[in-house]
This record gives sequence, structure tokens and C-alpha cells, in this order.
Amino acid sequence: MGDSWPLDGTLDWLWPAAERAGMPIGLVAARFLPEVGGVAERHPALRLHIDHMGVPQGATGAAAFEHLPQLLALARHPNIAVKVSAASVFAEDAFPFPSLHEPIRRIVDAFGP
Repeated sequence: MGDSWPLDGTLDWLWPAAERAGMPIGLVAARFLPEVGGVAERHPALRLHIDHMGVPQGATGAAAFEHLPQLLALARHPNIAVKVSAASVFAEDAFPFPSLHEPIRRIVDAFGP
């Protein structure tokens, strides 16, 4: 599969099948966050979760959360959740990673615990 698979229709069969089966789908979706909202709208009974807070692979520091407005916009969909995972990988500061507190708080405030 090439890099276009999340957007080129390759997964179009998966969304309704998972929705019918009641199977949640986890997504590493940094490259296609806006499209996740469209999937959620077309399949309201499909539960989606965005892994690693939607942070692009390899991003750290402030660059890790440049996508935050796009991510937070998805909170209007009740069938989308965000998994706060791998957080320390995105930090450029030491434990307890104070640079992560605000973005994580904003994510939890938007999507719920």
C-alpha cells in the first residue's frame, strides 16, 4: 500500500463493516485528520479513536502540537475519541514534561476523560 491509502478509497469498505460489527477503529491519523471527521459523519455508529494525540511521527516540542486546532475540531463528533499515548516522546523537556500539560489538558477538556 502506498501513502495514499487513507484517502484514496482503499478503506471505504472498512468503515461500514466495522460500524456493523460494533468494532472500534484506532487510527494513526496525523496526515488525514480532517478526513476522520468525514468518516465519523458518514458512520455515526462507528467508534474511532485517534492514537498518540494525532501527533505526526517524529514531531517534538511545539511542532508536535501544531495540529491541535484540527484535532480539537473533531471533538464535535461524539464517536471520536483521542488516546493520550506516547506523550513523553513528543516532549523536549524533562519529566514531568511541563510542555505537555497544556495540550493534554486541552485534549481532555475537548474530548473528555
